[in-house]
Amino acid sequence: MKPSKSLAKKREREIKADDSSDADTLANLLTSASADIRQYVSYFVDNYNEDGTLAINAMRTAPNTTDLTTWKKFIKRYKQLLYGNSEAQYRIKSAQKMAGFDRETLLNSIIKVITSKVAIDAETFIKQAIQSEAGKEVTFQGNVIKINGIPDGDLDQQINDIVENFINRETQDLTLSNRIWLKADALAAKINQAIHKALVAGIDVDSIDDQLFYETSRLNEDSVKSVSDSTIKYYVHALLLNEKALIVAAIGAFLATHWKLKRADWYTVEDSHVCQACKSLQGANPYAASDIPSKPHIGCRCFVIYY
Repeated sequence: MKPSKSLAKKREREIKADDSSDADTLANLLTSASADIRQYVSYFVDNYNEDGTLAINAMRTAPNTTDLTTWKKFIKRYKQLLYGNSEAQYRIKSAQKMAGFDRETLLNSIIKVITSKVAIDAETFIKQAIQSEAGKEVTFQGNVIKINGIPDGDLDQQINDIVENFINRETQDLTLSNRIWLKADALAAKINQAIHKALVAGIDVDSIDDQLFYETSRLNEDSVKSVSDSTIKYYVHALLLNEKALIVAAIGAFLATHWKLKRADWYTVEDSHVCQACKSLQGANPYAASDIPSKPHIGCRCFVIYY
């Protein structure tokens, strides 16, 4: 029996609500990191400005005892936060080797460690979101077949294996973890570049807010705000939403085969814009369960109901 429209709408609302909440969580990781970075930029501005402006020359001076004490307190705190992660430990050791060269390098090292925390938290959260999405797809498709009188059975171990293999798979020789860490390294490099350019021009209290960190800097490509926003978009669209969409497709196809379902309908998730390709795929319903089209674009959150 063809599923009801109300059932499809319920699933659509669930997808939209979860995606919005998940995107906010990732954005908050970057917001928190930016606030931490701002604290250390302010430290150097407050302590080494001349006539209210921190210039590049002051940052090319070797760190003094106060700077190194600040660094030791910072690294002690972050070592605890990053404990047990081999990627983070590698970056901490690298940062420690470079930190004493000059003040700018010390600040660069702080930023590299902070962005390592972003990577760890983003990886943990995205993997949890994938697992949660898989579970919701099983529950949803299971509810559909119960309506049609098909017993769902116990598939926990098989689903867990699919999810684990999915998370650990390689795409173009990169795992999900690799992609998250590469983006975090790029984030650190771009933030350091943005701060270096600001130092060349001179950083004062106003330029910290207006040019580097807050909303007024969003159109400035050489700002921490712009770099962070770009990273948020990548983590949300290229990783989080795309990975969730792909695991849903994989779980749905497995369940259709396991339960010997023959037909399927494609549904769009309505938001501010639904592309014409997605609308066309929905317009071509129904499909044979074994002949579902591929996602037409990265991050496509359209879903399929098998019956």
